[in-house]
Amino acid sequence: MSAPRRDAGAVVAMLDRAMSDAARERVGGGDVAAVDIHVAFLHDAGGPVAAAARVCGGGKSVCFCEAEITDTAGRVVARAMGTFRHRPLQSHHSIQR
Repeated sequence: MSAPRRDAGAVVAMLDRAMSDAARERVGGGDVAAVDIHVAFLHDAGGPVAAAARVCGGGKSVCFCEAEITDTAGRVVARAMGTFRHRPLQSHHSIQR
């Protein structure tokens, strides 16, 4: 994906997806919801980009993540920090009517 600064929405979506995947892996599946995301746009991308994320803390229900998008030259295009809440999957039996 090519992501110059003017495509901020695409950059944020990539960072969110990378951090969500990392958070989901940390909590062992289920669903996660972003509670807070901070993004810093550092450079325009000179071509294709890739996102990478890691979990940097949290507990049973909240997970803290960091992510970066780099271009093919290895330059960091954008960096994000996010907080994600684990939302366990509900069984159909637990839904009250």
